[in-house]
Amino acid sequence: MRKWAMTLMPLTLFLFTAGREGPTIAPEHQAAVAPERQAKTAPAEEQQWQPWDDNGTEGWFAPEPKYDDGMTPAPWEDAFTFFRSPAGSLGWIVANGDSLEFEKAPGQPIRFKGLTTHAFTCPPEKAAAYANILRKYGFNEVRFHSLCEGLLKKEGGLSVSSPSGTTSVYTLPELDLDRMRMFDKYFAELKRAGIYVRLSGNYATYWSPSTGVHEPEKIPRLNNIAYFFDEKHQELYLKSLVLFLDHTNPYTGLRYADDPACNMYMMVNETSLFWSDARLLPEYYRSELQEKYNAWLTEKYGDDAALMKAWQAPGQETSLGAGESLSDGSVVVMGPRGVAGAEEKDRKRGADEMRFYYKLETDWFGKVRRAIRETGSKMLVQSTSWNGPAALQEMQSASEAALDFTGKHVYWLGGGAGLRRGGIRMANEPVERHPNDHLLLLCYQHVADKPFNITEWNFCYPNDYTTEAAVFMAAYGALQNVQANHRFDADVPEFVAMKEDSFSMFASPAGIAVEPLAYFLYVRGDLRPAPIIRQDALTEVELFDPFRGRQERGRRGGGYFPYLGGQPGPWDSMLVGGVRLSFDPTKYPAIWNQKAYDAGHDAQAGTITSVTGELVWNTRGEFVQAQTPKTRCLMGALQGKHENGPLMMDLSRAYGVAGMASLDDRTLETSQRILLTLAGRDRNTGQTIEAAMAGDQPASGRRGRYRLEALGGPPIIEEPVTVDFSLKTEHNGTWTVLPVDVCGRPLADRQRTLTAADGVLTGKICTRDDKALNYILTVK
Repeated sequence: MRKWAMTLMPLTLFLFTAGREGPTIAPEHQAAVAPERQAKTAPAEEQQWQPWDDNGTEGWFAPEPKYDDGMTPAPWEDAFTFFRSPAGSLGWIVANGDSLEFEKAPGQPIRFKGLTTHAFTCPPEKAAAYANILRKYGFNEVRFHSLCEGLLKKEGGLSVSSPSGTTSVYTLPELDLDRMRMFDKYFAELKRAGIYVRLSGNYATYWSPSTGVHEPEKIPRLNNIAYFFDEKHQELYLKSLVLFLDHTNPYTGLRYADDPACNMYMMVNETSLFWSDARLLPEYYRSELQEKYNAWLTEKYGDDAALMKAWQAPGQETSLGAGESLSDGSVVVMGPRGVAGAEEKDRKRGADEMRFYYKLETDWFGKVRRAIRETGSKMLVQSTSWNGPAALQEMQSASEAALDFTGKHVYWLGGGAGLRRGGIRMANEPVERHPNDHLLLLCYQHVADKPFNITEWNFCYPNDYTTEAAVFMAAYGALQNVQANHRFDADVPEFVAMKEDSFSMFASPAGIAVEPLAYFLYVRGDLRPAPIIRQDALTEVELFDPFRGRQERGRRGGGYFPYLGGQPGPWDSMLVGGVRLSFDPTKYPAIWNQKAYDAGHDAQAGTITSVTGELVWNTRGEFVQAQTPKTRCLMGALQGKHENGPLMMDLSRAYGVAGMASLDDRTLETSQRILLTLAGRDRNTGQTIEAAMAGDQPASGRRGRYRLEALGGPPIIEEPVTVDFSLKTEHNGTWTVLPVDVCGRPLADRQRTLTAADGVLTGKICTRDDKALNYILTVK
């Protein structure tokens, strides 16, 4: 049976499950948390496994991607107008409400379609080619992850075993000049190609004992929250950052602090006091945090009597425990999950701890931003892109909102896995079946009047339904006015022989082939942002209440659960119109447009339509349709006839993306040059998946019901897509059809012609025949 042919659960059932599974763990966190998460989601042992009945690949073909030297422009590149000037030519980027624009082009909103890389050490001889390749697929920003781990000098001959594993490097607050030479060249080539660069500060930095850091071998390698309160960590961090910004790139002649092409900075990858527990730190830091907490409480309340009175809940025993006293600094820090799951007697205590965390975070964020501004840099600054359990989710967003822009990380169906271990469990399902997933609910954390970005996202292999990822996220990002959309990751922009990494974008020819279509929807702005139909507004008291939303979300629940006036609201509001979160109800009051929400739903047709009319989610057919004047496309289950304005497509049974985009910035009906994209799934040869069975029925639940039985090997093969189409056009006569390979090179030997008559262009194309996924249609 075809998995997407299954009927969705009634939408009302999703309302009670949305957001319950908590934030997705990003790649570098897997080692620390994966065993616990797998234990919670693994199918019962008594379940039997059988080969998935959609393993068949008869008729699939190998597109045979070859090494791309980056010297041959793709035929769609001249339509990428964003890249016509070097990055930084229009000055620094600035925020205008929740949108971004250039200093020298006010009133013209811009968006960054980006990717993340760790490749600070790009070989200089490949820098130009890599920049050209990234531009070819419409990437106008690269996020380097992260500065400290990538560009600082490393002290050799040392190793340390930490709670998160063994590492052989300690880093010093000194730039590694050899690495800087390679980075300088890559940066300069990206800038030349019109691609901007943003940086993350750190995510797993070990400092040498010679720097004065206490007990570095006992600090968890990831989620080190000592930066929020420990002066030595802060000193080293700021010194490293300023060293980088003061460095002059010999290829550009500019300090990084003076170069608008270095346009965004995120302080730390995925670390937050609202998420990570200080009890994971060595005793030295636990004591330091408790000391600061007690000092903060003493300044606020003065003595134990006043503290007990402030924390006393009506009819409850005192929250201040036996042996806890401000006089000797022994009032205990509960930790984020202790606060999120607090008893009634600890409600006011939890609120104070939330305020304490908020002050520590925003004080540190402000210190970093001031250091950046003192160098002269005007790059926009973000704190982190992380989360918090239950009511601490919005607290984390409020903390982020103290800076220039905010953001989150999110992964469809979770992060990656060690694919060669065998027995990898995953939820092998398309996103179109679960519109309530936190992948979409994250926009409920889009703070009103602040630019919002998705710093990391991906649809990770071995999930078999990932081809539509780029187009899907472009469409949703445009609808919700997300300003930067970074996929994780692409260390080397070269196609590989087989899929053996959960995150690598260039392991999927089909996934890369749809990127140009994503550019037109997102960067060119073919899809308009939706007007706000829902804005949740929290007062200061509500924001710092650890019990807020507990009845709906649970005492320790996570994820991006939506609220409306303190009650759970319709989760799918974000598919109809813009959704925002306000921390200033006076300036940005609550909004709820019931009329627009109702108008967007057609229960009989099983569709949800955006207020712009440009996105339609078909819950029965499990596909999403974009219908704009310049771009018409379908993502998800493709089979059957689909009418989309002037474009009619009759598609073969496949899963992926099919659509057309104008290459001359006209409507499709008037365009003389059009990109046609047809991309199904891709797999390794011999790859197989098993499904969990309960007797003769598929196992219940969603997560972990499938496993990768065989990884397979090269070559990567593609699911063929056949389309029989008709397009209304003003241009009768002969049209050429030019297939393009996955590296963007024209396949001139396979060019052919079609004829448009009586205002209609018709044709039939099969990707297997041409071993191509993109086509250029041009009228003579």
